[in-house]
Amino acid sequence: MGGAYPLAAHDGVEVACVSSGAVSYRIGSRVLTIEAGQAAVVPAEQEHVTRIEPGSEAISLWLERGLVDELAEVVAGRRLVAAVLDRAAPLQSLARLLLEEAREREGSFVTAEALAEALAVQVLRRGEPRPSPSPGPTDPRIRRAADAVEARFADALTVDDLARIAGMSRFHFCRQFRGQMGVSPYQHLVATRVRRAAELLRRGRYSVTETAFEVGFSDPGRFARAFRRHMGCAPSAYAA
Repeated sequence: MGGAYPLAAHDGVEVACVSSGAVSYRIGSRVLTIEAGQAAVVPAEQEHVTRIEPGSEAISLWLERGLVDELAEVVAGRRLVAAVLDRAAPLQSLARLLLEEAREREGSFVTAEALAEALAVQVLRRGEPRPSPSPGPTDPRIRRAADAVEARFADALTVDDLARIAGMSRFHFCRQFRGQMGVSPYQHLVATRVRRAAELLRRGRYSVTETAFEVGFSDPGRFARAFRRHMGCAPSAYAA
């Protein structure tokens, strides 16, 4: 059945395969259109609007985010992003088998789980290469500032504080830091706080608000926005 669906975000990773017609996903300002023989993947918690053209035939299912995250450690060097996938016949076959297994009341849970894993691996293999980690700063002054961020990320650090630690003017420090680290000092500080927050949330010892304060955010709302920007989902969803 054709039609447009309202803005939504799913807990799982959406995989859609089109046999005929076309389906489109609007994600922010981007529009992903998939046609016969193609598939689309939409990461968990990614807000999108779906439109199915009349007469289209498609399969859409959701893979548990935890399963995909675990397998991402195995399928090294790839990351999941919203994208259109060509030559999707293998994905479509796995998706059909998985749906048929899920619909069978006496179907094997082990079989369904194996099919879900196979589908997740296929999707991850078509993901984007993970960016290579930065080799780190070569200037010892920039290294001192970066080390200070790692050691004191929960403090009320400012760019001026980091420039003083480096023994440089603010302007020269910011230019040199971005040149060697690939991001501004403030962006590096925020990314470090988010990374440490993710570690705390995985341990389950703190609430989302407590985690925000523990890593140096004074505003839980700003923390939630930064976490979603870096991790691709809300901190509450990540904790769950």
